[in-house]
Amino acid sequence: MVRLDGVGGMTYFVKRGDEPIRPVIFVKIGGGSGKREDIKTAVKELSLLHELGHVDDFIKQINIKEDAQNDPVAAELYAHNFACKEMLGRGLKLAMKVYLTQAIPQFAAVGCEANRQAAQMFQSSREFKTYLAFCADAR
Repeated sequence: MVRLDGVGGMTYFVKRGDEPIRPVIFVKIGGGSGKREDIKTAVKELSLLHELGHVDDFIKQINIKEDAQNDPVAAELYAHNFACKEMLGRGLKLAMKVYLTQAIPQFAAVGCEANRQAAQMFQSSREFKTYLAFCADAR
């Protein structure tokens, strides 16, 4: 098991003056404490794709809205599904395996309340099982 110290990112939505709101994504570059470069790359990929899920959510105004009450649990759940759909579409089996078998359980156990709830809901979803089957043979 690779310890995922490097997992994580943050998306900020910034407004300057009359300009439209723009997303700014920060992703940790550590990539995990394992020595395998493919694992480090996978951690960066999954982190970026999760954060891009928040941007997609904001653009579509689903759970993260400019002038409304936001639902952080629904936003995290959306980002989990977005990231997995992207990994599926791009054939990123290793990144998805790390995400599903290590990152999501960590969020479910020790994340903030919204992250914890969303991760637990995601783990019990039908989609989660489909995604696990896709990446089962990743090494």
